[in-house]
Amino acid sequence: MQSNTARSLPWDLARFDRWAETLIAQSDVAPDALVLAKSKSRRTKLPLADVLTTTHNVSPLGVTRALAAHYGAQVIDPRVSAADVALMRAWGPENCLRNGLLPWRRVGACTVILTSRPHQFARHVEALEAMFGPVRMSVTTEKHLADVV
Repeated sequence: MQSNTARSLPWDLARFDRWAETLIAQSDVAPDALVLAKSKSRRTKLPLADVLTTTHNVSPLGVTRALAAHYGAQVIDPRVSAADVALMRAWGPENCLRNGLLPWRRVGACTVILTSRPHQFARHVEALEAMFGPVRMSVTTEKHLADVV
């Protein structure tokens, strides 16, 4: 089922990752540039998000917002809303940077985990839940995560 946004756009979005659809809708990237980026991503085996930010002038925040919309997650800037240092230390700064994950805050019985790589979040859930109990994913940029760790 296509979203209303996709239906209103004149080009075939089936060839794009679903989150990239949001980039087009937000005017963060032109469809032609996205086609080129997708081709380069496949050719170089680099993530599409990296290609867009490094060669097509798409802001990391624009990519983060699109990924958050795709995954149904909130965007959080940990430089503005500080993380709980005890949670970060429990996971370990090295793990935070290596895996693009930052245990941010406890909200009720749940620990909110910020990630700059939402497509990889599921592979860490078991370890995160073993340490923190129930977790919920929110999204941040790689730079914002690294700045606070």
